Amino acid sequence: MASKASTSLLSPVESPETPHHDERKYFIQTAILLNRSPTLSHPPTSFEAAYYEYNAKIGRALFNPFPYQFYFKSGSVLKSQFNKEERLRDKEAFNWAKKPRRGKHNAELKSGKTLHPAKDSSNEETEEQIKAPVPLDEPPKISAGGSTIAISGMMAKEEEEEIMSRTTDADLRKDVKSLDRKGHRNLYLLIKRGKGLPDWTLPGAQGGLRYGELLHEAAERELYADCGVNIDAWIVGRHPIGYMDDRLPSTLQSTGQYAGCKTFFFKAHIMAGQVDPTTGSLADFAWMTKSEVRKAVKPEYWTNIRDIMSDF
Repeated sequence: MASKASTSLLSPVESPETPHHDERKYFIQTAILLNRSPTLSHPPTSFEAAYYEYNAKIGRALFNPFPYQFYFKSGSVLKSQFNKEERLRDKEAFNWAKKPRRGKHNAELKSGKTLHPAKDSSNEETEEQIKAPVPLDEPPKISAGGSTIAISGMMAKEEEEEIMSRTTDADLRKDVKSLDRKGHRNLYLLIKRGKGLPDWTLPGAQGGLRYGELLHEAAERELYADCGVNIDAWIVGRHPIGYMDDRLPSTLQSTGQYAGCKTFFFKAHIMAGQVDPTTGSLADFAWMTKSEVRKAVKPEYWTNIRDIMSDF
């Protein structure tokens, strides 16, 4: 009886039919997120600008005074030039006509009011000296050892450095093919292939993996196949930063060989060079910011690539 009972327990029991798994392989391909990093610092916000300005005023008010008595002879042209430049620097920092005494800066910063300093006859120049223009036509002269020496124009008048505009010619022309545009933003390469009205996509995602090829090797090969050999780019790592379920290439859709297509994204940085528009089937290319990419690509494509792009 025991043997019959054990036999009945070990007998197979009918189970519900398991779902059928597709044993076909996926078509694997790679795409490249080619990035041009910002070349300029991001413009400060209004709060950041006010913070930097306040710290500059604090630093200017509390810095150690320059020992001009040691370097300049009393009543010399160089001392007069230095005093004028100091007043100009204070005026730009605090919007003051004359430089206050250092000891009263803290009281002024706390009260918000300008305290007029007492005049020091040894350091302050006369009103005529203050209003007198700095001679620029001919260099000033000083006496040394019984001879007269002319000071060069570079010392008499400090050359003002012209700050370049953050807006480049490429920004004014709205040239999306130039790497000089949007210097404070990250730019990403988008390309179009073929004729008609093709879609904007990231470079790559064309040939699939070759036999024995690794993913990062395929990404590098397809990057130069799309962009040409005149571009110097660096694939950041050997691991993808994202993937998407893509549609099979048109030549493979009717074969039934693959269950689907998966595209793996690799990040790369451009170091030098530019895209060659005559390479392969490239019809057009553009360097776009993240907001511009969102407007250019299809919504379903944007959903898969938006999280691998920087917001700045």
